[in-house]
Amino acid sequence: MTNLLIVDDEKALREGLAGYIRRTTSFFSQVLTAKSGTAALACFETQPIAAALIDINLGDFNGLDLIALLNKRYPETLLVVISGYDDFEFVRKALTLKVHD
Repeated sequence: MTNLLIVDDEKALREGLAGYIRRTTSFFSQVLTAKSGTAALACFETQPIAAALIDINLGDFNGLDLIALLNKRYPETLLVVISGYDDFEFVRKALTLKVHD
């Protein structure tokens, strides 16, 4: 299965992006969502995730810390940062964690 996980604490963004992807592509078997880092980890533990779009600012996790953890546990998963932040320090750290976009 080719599952996509969208991780964002803002419901409108999370659900809006998931709905858009479901309507516009048939590449993913499922488009799943998680509202927190804890919920994201639970998704990873119960099903294979091929790619994840992860916000930097999650209520319970820093998104970059979540990405570092996922890189160790699930190195085959494609990880992409989604964020409204324009601070280059976030970009620099994300690049060191080998995110793709």
